[in-house]
Amino acid sequence: MLKSMPGEANRAHTKEKVRNLLTIIGKPHTLTILSFFAHEAHDGARFNEMCKQLDLAPNTLSRRLKELQASGLVSRHPVNQVPPRVDYRPTQATLALGSVLRPLHEWLDYHADDLI
Repeated sequence: MLKSMPGEANRAHTKEKVRNLLTIIGKPHTLTILSFFAHEAHDGARFNEMCKQLDLAPNTLSRRLKELQASGLVSRHPVNQVPPRVDYRPTQATLALGSVLRPLHEWLDYHADDLI
């Protein structure tokens, strides 16, 4: 039986992390939400504000925000007031992701008409 070399183990670990990330961001509306945080709402946003700006149904936005929170890409901050309010803020990982998403958006702008 062959032993894994450290380099091979590292590559396998990296592949697993990439797969996990793609599973998260591959869900409908997730990239839209991450882009919103990375490019427009660096300091966070209220739930209702995001529903309106992103044109998403509340149940869809709620589900995606819970997934992003569990993944460490969004943090949830309840505000003690009447009526109750919850703010969502991007984590440093999401803000850093903005520099990755920008070229993707540029590519889409250029090639959108060529895609099915």
